[in-house]
Amino acid sequence: MTAQREHFFRHLLQGGGPLLIWAVHFFGAYVLVAAACCTAFAQTQWFGVSALRALLWLLSALAASAIGMLMARSLRLPHSLLRSASAGGGVLALLGVAWTTLPMLWALPLCRCPP
Repeated sequence: MTAQREHFFRHLLQGGGPLLIWAVHFFGAYVLVAAACCTAFAQTQWFGVSALRALLWLLSALAASAIGMLMARSLRLPHSLLRSASAGGGVLALLGVAWTTLPMLWALPLCRCPP
């Protein structure tokens, strides 16, 4: 029974891992922007780029690379529903990361709070 349970959770993470990474990225990006928008951190510049913008790009790049690694790993699986779920979930997760990141980057100039 324990071996079956271990296989179930491993397969569940293989198929749904990209979507889980997207969910963590979504939560992290919104918390980052919401918490830092009206603070001095939003005005901080790193090498001529807003620190908030740089962290959002970094978070998105890390999420996209992790999703890409999971998708590449899924291509080594034999043709099965698990492989299709992992690849399809990966594509959906990459689109979700872009869909989450780009509007936030465009809205960051609005992140100016009155004193």
